Amino acid sequence: MIVEPTDVTVLVNELCEQSLVYVWWDELVQEIKLRAIRPQDSETTITGDNAIIQDTLSRSDGQNERLSRVVIYFDRASPLSRLDDPASFKQIQTGIYADAEGVDQYNESRIRRVVSRWFD
Repeated sequence: MIVEPTDVTVLVNELCEQSLVYVWWDELVQEIKLRAIRPQDSETTITGDNAIIQDTLSRSDGQNERLSRVVIYFDRASPLSRLDDPASFKQIQTGIYADAEGVDQYNESRIRRVVSRWFD
């Protein structure tokens, strides 16, 4: 139950992230498409110099996306409770990749907190 005005884009983004789906507009068939996040259908092999346009590829090490802990808050006590208050949720699930936090790897913890109004 949504009890306060909330941008539809915010709600759809939450649903996509928490249910592991992509949603996009397909201009060719004029439809909104939905697909579960899954492994790639097949491998793509790029060969030859003409397969890559010069200066169009870039590389990133993904440091901003690296996480060592994920905390998920779900099963709200009341639809009227605040989403930004961990005490508003009856259940918490935590995943910790302790090795990544050690001195042999990154020597720091990076935490992502996810609150779900959708799942009980």
